[in-house]
Amino acid sequence: MDNTKKTVFITGASRGIGAETALLFAKKGFKINILGRNPQRLQEVLSKCENASGTSGHEAFAVDLSNIEELYKFCENYLHAPGRQLHTLINNAGIFDYKRFEDQTVSDWDNLYRTNLLGPIVLTQKLLPLLKQNSGSIINVSSSLAHTPIANTAAYSAMKAAMNNWTKTLAIE
Repeated sequence: MDNTKKTVFITGASRGIGAETALLFAKKGFKINILGRNPQRLQEVLSKCENASGTSGHEAFAVDLSNIEELYKFCENYLHAPGRQLHTLINNAGIFDYKRFEDQTVSDWDNLYRTNLLGPIVLTQKLLPLLKQNSGSIINVSSSLAHTPIANTAAYSAMKAAMNNWTKTLAIE
């Protein structure tokens, strides 16, 4: 299968699961678009992808998913770039907050909500036209804590459970 004309977009790709996913797709020949908050680490991952694929043309975008206004501006620019294609969107970005429920503030909940749920929702909704053009796929990375929470993870577990139900609803639609 020739993947060289296929583009995968991965959030939270400056390290961890996102970075490893980008590298795996690069090795398979995909064009890589990565998004994260840390420009330096994104460039490091981008270099690894270029070395793994033997090609250039991969792109990195320093965007904070929790900043919805910034995300809207990014999406508008991304959508209107000439020749833009998208075949797979991987919503991997997420933050973790290990804190007793009674110590969590509204700000803690809001930050987790914006990063782990609202940001991926906005990004997916805005990029959906590109995905539809290519019969693309959406992959939402969740957590076992969505099904089996543990103490001190109320906000994180709730956001991941919401992501799971949102994903199921998208599949039905």
